[in-house]
Amino acid sequence: MDQLLDNAPCGFLVFSDDGKIIEVNTTLLKLLGYGRDELHNLHLEKIFSVPGRIFYQTHFFPLLKLKRKVDEVYLSLRSKDGEDVPVLTNAQRRVGQDGKVFNDCVFVVIGQRNKYEVEILEAKKEAQKATRALHKKVRELEAVLEQVKQLQGILPICSYCKHVRDDKNYWQRVETYISSRSEAEFSHSICPSCYQSEVKPQLEKFKSKSVK
Repeated sequence: MDQLLDNAPCGFLVFSDDGKIIEVNTTLLKLLGYGRDELHNLHLEKIFSVPGRIFYQTHFFPLLKLKRKVDEVYLSLRSKDGEDVPVLTNAQRRVGQDGKVFNDCVFVVIGQRNKYEVEILEAKKEAQKATRALHKKVRELEAVLEQVKQLQGILPICSYCKHVRDDKNYWQRVETYISSRSEAEFSHSICPSCYQSEVKPQLEKFKSKSVK
């Protein structure tokens, strides 16, 4: 292997059809943490993660044999320390002078891909969280609408005590009836009309008694 290829800014590897590693450049060795002779004649699956091995067996190598070339295939390599190394892989087959078939592979590290995938997953989680919150609000609104429907129609109300008759034929105070069918709460006060007709005469009567 010439010096330029050995120190190229990408990994380079040659393997045979039986999967044995024939050549590896220094760039790939450093990337995976291996020494010069540690990978020679070992099976290519040595540098793959478990998912990478499955993909190599079922897709990558069969496609390479069929098309004689693959471009920009995502693979997950495994370093000597057990860390996953995501790469884009280009590969092509060639026939040597002795008639043997060799498979040349170029590996380009795509370290930012995992970062983007994590960001996408986080964004997806946030979107799902927002969707759940929206569905909760919709259910709450539907419940409120159901309560509003319960308050529609003609309400039988006593002309004297102003109690309301419910659907079970029980008479209740207006406050109780409405509170049980909605989220409304009541606070009691006195309107101007009732103040003039009820409260003021009582106050004046009380004052007159106090004067005597």
